[in-house]
Amino acid sequence: MKMGVSETLRKASDGNFDEKIDDAEWLTSSGIRDLNTCLQASGNHNVMLLIGEEFNISFQFGAATIHHFFDHGTMPRSNFLGDTSSLTTTYLRRVFTFFEYVVFYLCKYPNRVFDHSYNEQSEQYAERLRHLKETGKIRKDVEATLRSLKQTRDQFAHSFVEIGDLTYKGIPLSESSQDFFTDIDETSVLLERLFLEQQHFQIDWRIFSLVHQALRTARIEGIRAQT
Repeated sequence: MKMGVSETLRKASDGNFDEKIDDAEWLTSSGIRDLNTCLQASGNHNVMLLIGEEFNISFQFGAATIHHFFDHGTMPRSNFLGDTSSLTTTYLRRVFTFFEYVVFYLCKYPNRVFDHSYNEQSEQYAERLRHLKETGKIRKDVEATLRSLKQTRDQFAHSFVEIGDLTYKGIPLSESSQDFFTDIDETSVLLERLFLEQQHFQIDWRIFSLVHQALRTARIEGIRAQT
């Protein structure tokens, strides 16, 4: 039986965090506060994605959010994006943020994390795609698709154009949405598979476990002191 949030953390940690805690505890306000504290203490980035089979966890601006997609009984192809696509601001922001972060992450980890000559701040998106292609992580056609998706992303981020009038490969989304969603689906599945193999590098799981144990111990001792 999968343990939901605990299973996500175990999977994301590559087995380095293996505490079995009922989801009812994780999903309480104190459980979320503990998760925020652990991620802040142990994370290597201000933004993190932890992908599991039932729950996903995103961390940004000091706050963790737990996403549960699978109430309908069927697993979507992409665990992070789910299987509900729509031309809405919320969905497009999720798609474009996912691609941007995962492309960055796959470029940096694991081989370039200790390379002091690597400047992630000045590296352009096109350079990252070229690096992924040259290192064999993505094919040339996938690189081309990601470039096209980035062009649509830039329109979305830097214009007042209605979503349906944004273009994908030169065609308005109102006319090309099926191709747009198909490319998102196929590309996200590929990137997610690569990301899953390396997502544990986002966090120092030794620190995460130590902080988590300290928080749980303090809470148990506090409860005992009140009884």
